Amino acid sequence: MGNLVGYYEPKARAGTLFVIKGTVKNEGRKKRSGIRVKAELFRSSGEHITSKSVFAGNVLSGDDLRSSPKEAIEKTMANRWGDKLSNLDLGPGKSIPFMVVFFEAPAGIEEYRLEVREGE
Repeated sequence: MGNLVGYYEPKARAGTLFVIKGTVKNEGRKKRSGIRVKAELFRSSGEHITSKSVFAGNVLSGDDLRSSPKEAIEKTMANRWGDKLSNLDLGPGKSIPFMVVFFEAPAGIEEYRLEVREGE
């Protein structure tokens, strides 16, 4: 994973969001499809807050994040093959973007952990 950034989006139509964006790279020797990213949020005390899994290849613009209802955002993140089939047959050494969106994000998120879940 690379190019990681986590931030609050406080004035979204869907409420206060916590967003993690980055890229995931296929470091295997064969093509992969349906790659998932699991994200976990923690407080400074190490207390686990919540976790969520999404499919890679689905990223919304800042304007779309702020203006879309929760259902539309969740539908986008659930697209197994990614926007424009970017999560289908990802070749060795290739990267695609991902975005994890947490709704009703609590204050005090100090840490997040990410894990790539093997695709097909």
